[in-house]
Amino acid sequence: MKNYIKALSLVICGGFLLLTFGCEKEIVNSSIHNESPVEINNPPNDFVVNSIVNPCYAGLFDSIQVHNGLLKFVDMDHLEDVYNCLEYLYEINQQEFEDAYGHLTLKQMDSMELVVGFNHWEPYEDFEDLFSYSSRREYIENLIVAFLDQDNPDWENDPDDLDDLDETMRTLVNIEGDLIIGSDVVNLINFQGFEAINNGMSSERSENCKRWGREITRPMVTSNTRIRHKTKFNGYFPRNTVKGKVVHHRLRSNGKWRRSRATLYITTSGSRSRDVVNCSTSWQMGSVNGPRNRRSLKTIRGNWGQDGAYRSGEVGSTATVGSGSNVFQHHQVIVW
Repeated sequence: MKNYIKALSLVICGGFLLLTFGCEKEIVNSSIHNESPVEINNPPNDFVVNSIVNPCYAGLFDSIQVHNGLLKFVDMDHLEDVYNCLEYLYEINQQEFEDAYGHLTLKQMDSMELVVGFNHWEPYEDFEDLFSYSSRREYIENLIVAFLDQDNPDWENDPDDLDDLDETMRTLVNIEGDLIIGSDVVNLINFQGFEAINNGMSSERSENCKRWGREITRPMVTSNTRIRHKTKFNGYFPRNTVKGKVVHHRLRSNGKWRRSRATLYITTSGSRSRDVVNCSTSWQMGSVNGPRNRRSLKTIRGNWGQDGAYRSGEVGSTATVGSGSNVFQHHQVIVW
C-alpha cells in the first residue's frame, strides 16, 4: 500500500468499488451489503445505493498548481474530479487492509494496524507531499491526536468540530481553509452571510429556511465506547450537501481515548430547496454507507456548483454501531 499518488497510473485502469463518489456533478458516497443491521435492502428512490467506475484519470494531478501556499484548480470540474479521485484512493487504502485482515476481531484489527504500520491517511499524505503542501487536514489531525492524548478530554472542544469539511476536502485547502478555483481565492470555512447553527441554536434566526446547519452529539455506546455523530447540511458554494458521519472511540486500558474500529453504518435523509429565500419547493434525497468495520464512516449526497437551502426538521441522519442483536442506534435531526 505504498505511495498511492505515484502509483496513480496503476489505479486509473478502472475496476468497480461498492462506494459511489461524484457522478454527473452529484456527490454520493454510499455502500450497502446484505449483512446490513438495518432494513434498507429496498431503499426508496431518493436514496442512492450503487457503484461507479474509478474516477481517477491520467494527468489529473498534473493540472494542479501551487500559488503562495494555495492549491490552484483549473475550474470547478477539476476540483470535483480531484476530490473524487482522492476519495477513491482513500477507499482503496481502507479496503486493502480490510480484505487482508477482515477475518480478525475488531480489536485484533486495531492491533494489526500497529504491527503492519497501516496508515489511514496515506493517500492524503502522498498527495500533500507531492505538492510540498501544508493542508488543513494535517493541521486538524495533529490537534485531534493531541486532544485524545489528554487524560480527560473535553468533548465539547473536539478539534474535529473546528470546521465542517471532511478529510478529503481538508486535504485540498490550506490551514486557513483556502484554495483557488480558476482565478478566485475561495475560503471553505467562513462564508459571507454564514448562518451559524450549533446544536439547534442560530445567531441569525430565519423563519423559513437556512443554508447551513449542523448537529453534533457524542452518545456513550458502552461504559468504555462512545461515538461522535455529526449531521450537516450546506447550501453554500462549492458543494450543496447533506452529510452524516460517525466516529467510534474506545477508552483504552491506559486511560486514553482512541479512535477504534467498530461495525459502523450511517444513513442520511434531507429535503433540499433551490429557493434559498423561502424554501418553497424541495427535493427529497438521502444516502447510505455501510456496514464497514472502520474507525469512522461518512455518507454524502448533494451537488457541486449549486446553491440550496433547508427547512427545520427536514435533515437528519442515523448512526448504527454493531451488528445482529448487539446494535446501538442513534438518530438526530437538525432543528431550529
